Amino acid sequence: IVRTGFLQVDESLITGEADAIAKNPGDELKSGSFVIAGTARAQLTHVGNDAFAAKLAAEAKSKPRAAKSEMMRSLDKLIKFMGIMLIPVGILLFCHQFFRLSSGLLISAESTVAALVGMIPEGLYLLTSIALAVSAIKLTQQRVLVQDMNCIETLARVDVLCVDKTGTITEPVMQVENVI
Repeated sequence: IVRTGFLQVDESLITGEADAIAKNPGDELKSGSFVIAGTARAQLTHVGNDAFAAKLAAEAKSKPRAAKSEMMRSLDKLIKFMGIMLIPVGILLFCHQFFRLSSGLLISAESTVAALVGMIPEGLYLLTSIALAVSAIKLTQQRVLVQDMNCIETLARVDVLCVDKTGTITEPVMQVENVI
């Protein structure tokens, strides 16, 4: 807290505000801000883990990684369903080869395995991963920071995005004051 004097500080690393902020006696200085001009005496009220910057960092670290996206969950369900369905199909194919066509045990097993391997959709994960990677590259070319692959699918579902005057997404409590 500023006790005496006057300061101009840059809080852009914390708040995103590019302009210098005037601090008079009684005003609070945030840790992580830089003094641009002025002289003052200040009283420390929060140090270490209680400091504003430390609390911000702790909050950012405490955010759990996002769960799988809807597309990846659907893909997992499809793969699981296909895996379960391959068991009865494999049994039917083996029985058909062994009993109906009177093939030997080795030929029936080889034919069944060859048919089942072709039915496994192993390329879906690769194709999905490549599509997400290409999307991330396209977004970065447009100067968008991609921190998580799930954001690509999430961004595709966005109709309206509210940001503050610096272009950052802050808190979900913004209210429209005026429509021009």
